Parts: sequence; structure tokens; C-alpha cells
Amino acid sequence: YMMVGSLGGAIVPPGAGALVSSDGGWRFYWQVLAAAAVLIGGLCAVLIREPPSDHPSSAAGHQTWGYRSFLARPQFMVIAAAIVATQACMLVVASVAAPHFVERGWSADFAAQILGLQGLVGAIATGASGWLTERCDPKLVLVAALLAEAAGVALLAFAHAVWMIYAFVPVFGVGWSVTTLAGTVLLLRYF
Repeated sequence: YMMVGSLGGAIVPPGAGALVSSDGGWRFYWQVLAAAAVLIGGLCAVLIREPPSDHPSSAAGHQTWGYRSFLARPQFMVIAAAIVATQACMLVVASVAAPHFVERGWSADFAAQILGLQGLVGAIATGASGWLTERCDPKLVLVAALLAEAAGVALLAFAHAVWMIYAFVPVFGVGWSVTTLAGTVLLLRYF
């Protein structure tokens, strides 16, 4: 599921580049995104149903937990911080890559291709990390992935040669996607 969702990161940047390069420019790009959001929102409204409740009854002697009791725990805060930091890094990378590349003398199309490639690596790594988190401690997987993500951001920030950009692709792609999946696995196990 998460691997298929990650494929959007491989498809959207080159697709966005193609839409912006068309005669419609940015306006056409945003119109296509708005139409896609309406279509996907309609599908969600029609197809998603709440699962039946299977919470243990407190009358049977089981403790029922509310969400507030989880949100105050340090374990939740650490996992949430890792996921939020990862999403913030991904948003920053996606938003500054094109101007950063242009500033370095590379094209915005090259940035779109690199981001698409990084998304493809991330999608593949998401599939592999599902297998990995079943066999290794997800906490250790999360730590390793966060370190890879940080190294990828550093490669992008200080890239002065094309080889550094191509090194960024697998390092950040794996770090970002594995962090997202390992954090999700930890949340599921915790709750």
C-alpha cells in the first residue's frame, strides 16, 4: 500500500514539469491538480467506510485508552517528531530543488527528473523496508533511515557536481521512504 502511494513521488515531478512546459503553464498545472483532488476526494467519499468497532469493553475489565493518553507519551512524541521532520525535509527538497539547480547552472527539467528518480527509488525502498521492519527492530531501522535522510539533504545542499546529485537520489530516497514506513510501523505497534 505505502509503496504504491510512494510512486506518486516518481510520477508527479516529471508530470508537473511537462504540464508547466505546455502552453497552459502554471495555471494549467494547478487546474489539473485541482481536478485530480476533486476526483480523488469523490472516490474517497464513495469508497472509504469506517471499520466496525472492536474496542474492548471497559465493563469486561479491560482498560480503554483515549487518544489523549497516547499523545502525551514520550514514545509517541519521538515517533511523531521523526515523521514530521521527514515530511518537512521532503517538502523543502521538493520546493527548493528546482531553484537550487538553476542557481548551480542546471535546468529545472533536470530537477524534475532527479526528483522523479528519487521518488522511484523511494517507492522501491518503501516496499523493501516493509520486509526489513518485519525482520529487524523498527527503531534501529528508523534511526538508520533518519541518518540516511540527513546525509541526502547534505548532499543536495552542498552539491557542486552532478555526481553529488546522483548520490543524493538513493541516499535521500531510501532515507525518506524508510523513515516514513518505519515510523508508521512503530506507531502501529505502539498503539
